[in-house]
Amino acid sequence: MDAGPEMYGKVITAFFYDFLILSTVDNLLDLAIPHRLIFLVPFLTTVLALLERWLMRRELHRQRRKGKCTYPTLLIGSPEKIRLTLKRMETNTSVGYEPIALCAIKDDPGQEPGTPTSADFQASTERERNLPLLPLDADLPKNA
Repeated sequence: MDAGPEMYGKVITAFFYDFLILSTVDNLLDLAIPHRLIFLVPFLTTVLALLERWLMRRELHRQRRKGKCTYPTLLIGSPEKIRLTLKRMETNTSVGYEPIALCAIKDDPGQEPGTPTSADFQASTERERNLPLLPLDADLPKNA
């Protein structure tokens, strides 16, 4: 269900492949299947699959707005990006991620570029204060 709208294109592409395969098999084996059925069956199954997928995604988003069907998520990044991401998660509750902890990082000037180290993170909202702040170390996966 997380594949998103690009899955609709794949279902429609499958309709064309299904139509071509049915037409080819009908002609090669001389089955004399009515041409209306060769087109109608793949078309109806495609429409039903798209409808079912759309309804299931709506239900999934509805459940996520209630706080269900979410993935526990550890947010790792600069303090500014963590705040921005938390704000986005608050405004769009259907994304499916529920932050469980934070890990603020920054580039370490004493190391080679791209080597992160723990950063100071001052919580500015109640939500940020309620999330544990984990240090960037070898135990991060276990602590999370």
